[in-house]
Amino acid sequence: MALCCILAARRAYTTAMSENPKQNNGSSNGQAGHVTQVKRREQRSMPAHLGRLLELVNLVPRDFDMPEKLPIRSEVIPGLSIEDDMRERTIRAFDGMPDALRAHLLGFDHWYSVLSRYHDIRAWRENLRKMIAGEYPLVIEVRARIEPDQKHKAQVTLPSLNEEPFANAITGADVRLLKECPVCGKFFYAIRINQDAWPANCAVALRKRRERANAKLRSLRSKKRSVPKPGSKRGAIRNERLQER
Repeated sequence: MALCCILAARRAYTTAMSENPKQNNGSSNGQAGHVTQVKRREQRSMPAHLGRLLELVNLVPRDFDMPEKLPIRSEVIPGLSIEDDMRERTIRAFDGMPDALRAHLLGFDHWYSVLSRYHDIRAWRENLRKMIAGEYPLVIEVRARIEPDQKHKAQVTLPSLNEEPFANAITGADVRLLKECPVCGKFFYAIRINQDAWPANCAVALRKRRERANAKLRSLRSKKRSVPKPGSKRGAIRNERLQER
């Protein structure tokens, strides 16, 4: 009797699942969707050290040209030690630079660290622009090679990641999400691939700029259509009306 009840219950369950198969996989589909969203967030999350590197590079305005050789005077300043003399001449070389960049560079104690950080920021800025432009492979100072793999993730080949801050920061980043804002010129790591501007006010400005360009283009096209072709019937009628006036 118990066996018959079990068989009947199993038959009823099988019939119900065959009539409404969505109930059978609804929970699994929801779980799979949640896992997919988590994977997408993980794939588009910024690497740990990349945010700090972008902050340092963004200290330099877009229109400011960082010279490769700083104008450090060769004359020795009298009355100072060698260390103080080099630091004072280095500080004078940064006169006229953006305030944020100058304040960051002069925060280091040793003059050599100041020059090293200046050349680092200059190199990072050029490397980011090359990556955004798709100039690969990118070879940096310690002979590191940066190339995107099949999943568009930046992969670095070098002896040790700790020897090169740029390589350490960029490893694992989706190179398609590295952008330079066309409005303010700041580098950023986009949330989505089609995000072209950052921050929000720049995105609004870019959208309005595109709207004005599209409106101007539509206006030119409408004017072009309104002008009749020479020798056409429409053109002859227009000429007659102009002569009557």
